[in-house]
Amino acid sequence: MGKLLTAGYMCAFASLGFFPLPLALAGVVIGIMVLSRERLGHGIALIVLSVLCGYIGMSWSTAVWNRVLLPQTTTSTDSAELPWHVVSIESRITSADDVQTKYAWKLTIRNDSRQPAVFSGPIEFQDADGFIVDQDIALDLKVRGTSSGVFTGYALMRTEDARKVTRVTLVQIRF
Repeated sequence: MGKLLTAGYMCAFASLGFFPLPLALAGVVIGIMVLSRERLGHGIALIVLSVLCGYIGMSWSTAVWNRVLLPQTTTSTDSAELPWHVVSIESRITSADDVQTKYAWKLTIRNDSRQPAVFSGPIEFQDADGFIVDQDIALDLKVRGTSSGVFTGYALMRTEDARKVTRVTLVQIRF
């Protein structure tokens, strides 16, 4: 029983840093095994500790993945600071009925660097006060170095919401 408890606690604490999901799951399974052997206190402690440490480990690794390993989100569009800029974004209603409206967009991005780049970001359909009425996501927009790329897409929205849209914008972009 002592080795089983040691293994359970080691799995729970190790899930803080390494393989959080499998180690936390192993800690929970060991906790259930300990419960079945009528060691109520240790069994519950192992299950709670495994779930808690696994959650913290997954949150921490997600934060590390998003901030360190993935490209950073850029909110500025000042072309003096960045190797790219939004040339234009146009939009129009391409079809509508009493229930649903297809609101199309056309985005032109200029990549001023010599290297090809891949961009992604949300296209926001906003009302007159700047509140978001609807949104579409522009994903994996590839632009060769020192060139422009033109991309299109659309959002399907309720017709009553589409009537509120006064501007379409690309608010942030990842590359």
